[in-house]
Amino acid sequence: CGSCPEGEKFIPDTAFPVCDCIDVVASVVQLQDLSVEAFNGTLQELFLRDVSAALGVNRSRTAVTSIVPGSVLVTFLVYPKYETGAQSFEPLELESIVLTLTSSQLALSEALGPFVVVRVDTP
Repeated sequence: CGSCPEGEKFIPDTAFPVCDCIDVVASVVQLQDLSVEAFNGTLQELFLRDVSAALGVNRSRTAVTSIVPGSVLVTFLVYPKYETGAQSFEPLELESIVLTLTSSQLALSEALGPFVVVRVDTP
């Protein structure tokens, strides 16, 4: 695979053995009371389920791509409905996702503690 234009990523799921570049929404959330060590597989899955539910997207359309100290800075992606052949978001869905991430509508489980949405990047 080559490289994708800015704002697009390769679909990471091996169920789709292609190198299509697709639009993604990338976001960084700071989990203020957790350490990187504490943010294990169970809490990562809880985080992705919470984010997916809040955004109204299937869990398979979200992925954690980076976890770094600073409390815990989690970078995650939201993919378009690639299973239907879409490589971009429908405008209303994109608007809803961005609104949820930027307007304090994102709700996470109590186990994840207080959080701040640090950044939202859109295609």
